Amino acid sequence: MKKLQKNNIVQIAEQKSNSKIDPDVQVEQELLRCFKIIEESSITLSKVILTPVLKQSAEVSDQKTLAALSNLDTSIFESATTLVKAASNLVQSSVAAQRERAKEKQTNQYRADPIWANGLISASQKVALSVQELVSCANLLATAEKGEEEALIAAARGVASSTAQLVFASKAKGDPNSKAQLQIQASSKAVASSAAKLTSAAGERGLIEERTIEKANPATKIGNIFFEMEQNIKIQNLEKQLEQELQKQRRMNQLKYAKNKNIINI
Repeated sequence: MKKLQKNNIVQIAEQKSNSKIDPDVQVEQELLRCFKIIEESSITLSKVILTPVLKQSAEVSDQKTLAALSNLDTSIFESATTLVKAASNLVQSSVAAQRERAKEKQTNQYRADPIWANGLISASQKVALSVQELVSCANLLATAEKGEEEALIAAARGVASSTAQLVFASKAKGDPNSKAQLQIQASSKAVASSAAKLTSAAGERGLIEERTIEKANPATKIGNIFFEMEQNIKIQNLEKQLEQELQKQRRMNQLKYAKNKNIINI
């Protein structure tokens, strides 16, 4: 009875799969939807006002530090804007590439592949989600007192990673020398460059904030020392565990070698 029920479920799933719309149409629709999300995110980012609370805090009284933070904030948001724009261009080029593939299908040079189509759809959705996360983190950085740089760096890397997946998926079923594919490659390079600039500026900003806060509050520095001690202890324990595992592996290899040697002698 259970086996029959399972077979029925499989048959229903297959019928639903067969009744779905053309995978190529699905891909284009989803790419366009993700493009719209990224464009909306770009508008949201353009409305973010740079008013970090840290600059208004008594912790920052040095004019040079204020100027450095201001320059880094400008660099961060310029890089974030460029990154979102590059991601938008990449998705737009992916739409053009998909339309090229659809035309090739009409001349029997290309076959629809549902598995590949789902992979491309998933990649485009990840790009849209990663861009939304980036804009959210940029907004927090503009309004929070401190500590949001790491989240922004992670978000920037997420955009770079997701766009790389989209490029890979798009290249799998397209002419590498077509106009759309060349545009995808150019946008991919722009994404990587902008993400690198953004992570560098955000990392530098985080270091300046940390030094400034430590200087104003020695207790924070002491806390960091204890944190560093704890990290060193953890590292030592991990190194010890690694050495133990390596010893086990060496013993297993020795036993294996001895066993094989005895077999050969026999």
